[in-house]
Amino acid sequence: DTDSDGTIDPCDSDLDGDGIANNCDVDQTAGADCDLNGQDDSCQIDTDSDGTIDPCDSDLDGDGLPNNCDVDQTAGADCDLNGQDDSCQLDTDSDGTIDPCDSDLDGDGLPNNCDIDQTAGADCDLNGQDDSCQLDTDSDGTIDPCDSDLDGDGIPDNCDVDQTAGADCDLNGQDDSCQLDTDSDGTIDPCDSDLDGDDIPDNCDVDQTAGADCDLNGQDDSCQLDTDSDGTIDPCDSDLDGDGIPNDCDVDQTAGADCDLDGQDDSCQLDTDSDGTIDPCDADLDGDGIPNSCDVDQSTGEDCNANGSIDSCDLANGIADNNNNAIPDSCEEVFFIRGDVNGDDRIDITDAILALEILFVGNDSLCHKSADSNDDGVLDLADAIHSLDFIFTGTGVIAAPNGCDIDPTEDSLTCDQYGGCP
Repeated sequence: DTDSDGTIDPCDSDLDGDGIANNCDVDQTAGADCDLNGQDDSCQIDTDSDGTIDPCDSDLDGDGLPNNCDVDQTAGADCDLNGQDDSCQLDTDSDGTIDPCDSDLDGDGLPNNCDIDQTAGADCDLNGQDDSCQLDTDSDGTIDPCDSDLDGDGIPDNCDVDQTAGADCDLNGQDDSCQLDTDSDGTIDPCDSDLDGDDIPDNCDVDQTAGADCDLNGQDDSCQLDTDSDGTIDPCDSDLDGDGIPNDCDVDQTAGADCDLDGQDDSCQLDTDSDGTIDPCDADLDGDGIPNSCDVDQSTGEDCNANGSIDSCDLANGIADNNNNAIPDSCEEVFFIRGDVNGDDRIDITDAILALEILFVGNDSLCHKSADSNDDGVLDLADAIHSLDFIFTGTGVIAAPNGCDIDPTEDSLTCDQYGGCP
């Protein structure tokens, strides 16, 4: 009776009295006892029938999960329902949520589906967020942070008033700061009435209009005054008022003298005699002292005595016309009686004496022809002797005219007046 329990061994189901039936007691069976509890393994439970009894089996249910990680054994948390205790799974960011259940594996604040650490997708702005999760306003395939034209209107963001909220005077959507301001006056060209800042409006500035600019002042001729509407602006028009008189001779422009009221400045008109009075206003054009109306150089008429004055004017001015025939006496040969020097209608000693007076004294008031008694065309002593011979001897002959008449012979002797004949 090995175990001294009162039952002999052949009849004892537990020979050694260790509480283990002989057929399960490794002391009797010499079988396997992996858990060293004295009980033959064949008598112990093997839940998953894998040949390893449960006390020695690290995976009791044979589901491939160690017992300490198998929620069937641990009754622990299993958020991903994969049978594995969460405590045995990876929690990359140590936030208490295992990776399979963590929407932000690395704890960077970006959901895994938008985190390029997880997606390995594009990240043009390098903010860690997958571009597919970011806003692309104009749907052009480039997210807003990387898009130089957010709204796809063809205007870069830095020049797009939709983005800058800056000034846009021409309402073209482009910020004025990005547009040309030729004259740097703070107003962009599309809104600037004077693009180049030369104080000439664009519609009148030949730099903009490429129009005519005859006076080269930069202003289009179409914007300048054309007083006479002849197509030439005043600064280039030699006849501002179109009256046919050049400006420098037009009293409307010069305000000069215009004695003949023809609109032309006197300084531009002829002054033949340079006396300061232009011809149309000059009563004596040639300055010869004879009025134009009496001057044969200006008027038509007889000038028998060739003194430059028309005979009718001479007569009006008192020149002698003793016979009242409208011909100045100086233009007619004077009637005289040869030998009758004093014109008393007889030939006597007085006449001889007067002939000597003419000869030696020079009395020009007497008719010299009448003293030329011998009609030789010369006044000399012979004339006095000839007269005395005629008076005292009666033998001399006094040449014609012997009555009132003109000298029948031509000579150089004068006879401006003779009182003895009408």
